[in-house]
Amino acid sequence: MPDPVLTGLLKLNPKNPERRAERDALVSERMQANERARALIEIELREDHSALVQQHAECRARGRAQGKIVTDVLNKLAETQQEINRLDAAFANRRTELETAKQERAGLPRFATDDQIAQADAAVRKAQSHVEKASQRHAQAVQERNRIVLTALPPEQKKLSEIVVELNRLEALLSGASAESAERLEFGFH
Repeated sequence: MPDPVLTGLLKLNPKNPERRAERDALVSERMQANERARALIEIELREDHSALVQQHAECRARGRAQGKIVTDVLNKLAETQQEINRLDAAFANRRTELETAKQERAGLPRFATDDQIAQADAAVRKAQSHVEKASQRHAQAVQERNRIVLTALPPEQKKLSEIVVELNRLEALLSGASAESAERLEFGFH
């Protein structure tokens, strides 16, 4: 990085020996100050870069952990949907059993015994109970799926998105830091 003061001092050519000695002393002091400044800048840039590299690594680790959380929630959602599909089939079977029991009850002969009627009524009640239980289980599974979709998944995805934004910011800073390093070498900062 050019130093206009140092350049100006070097262009001076005083005739007076005292001024020439003063100029030489100022040039020497300025060069030493510039060297100390360069060293300080180098140290600070290295520390800043190291801190960015560390933050980048930590952010990637947080991203991996949050990605696993999101994947786990999505897996739970998929399992819940499979359970809903299974319960849909079970509910359909229970409704078929209920309809069959009702048809058997309706199909009893006019002169059926009290025992036959009681057995048919018990089969209808039992099938109705199975339908109600299957319906409850299905409703609970749907409620769980809705809970996952509406309340569990969105905040976890939001956290992951925020981490991605932070990671992109850190990567941009690291890219900029690398460009700055090249620029420093170009201007003589070693």
